Amino acid sequence: MPTQVEEALATLLRGQEKADVLTHPAAVEEAGRALAARIAGLEPDVLALWDGAEDAVLGHVVARALGVSCVAAVEESGVLEFTTRLPEGARVVLLADAFRTGKELNALLGLVRHRHGLPVAAASLVTTPVLEAYAAGGGTTLTAADEKA
Repeated sequence: MPTQVEEALATLLRGQEKADVLTHPAAVEEAGRALAARIAGLEPDVLALWDGAEDAVLGHVVARALGVSCVAAVEESGVLEFTTRLPEGARVVLLADAFRTGKELNALLGLVRHRHGLPVAAASLVTTPVLEAYAAGGGTTLTAADEKA
């Protein structure tokens, strides 16, 4: 029998490439709170994410549950930057509904480091090959579907 989080994830991702967070707010709340519970032990100061609707909604849910803020990355004219300042030395969790390409994860990771943040984990709703590769390279990864809490 599926758990509430598994049901929420199935609802969010049913046949979708991107999580349908705008259509299923209760599901993103459930999955986001589960993800926040897994992130909490890392004691992050900030969540870093891409500036897009799916990641912004998920970031809001997770950040609210953790009591932290978010910074969003945007690419404009080939230049990647955060929309707000990242505090120097901040413990940062990279967050996405799903990391689909190594480019998006590595660019976000590089920007956090460039702005003198300390990346402590990459977190998403589900495991992807990109997250698996990051973990294989020694990075910490967390998903809403993880069995551990």
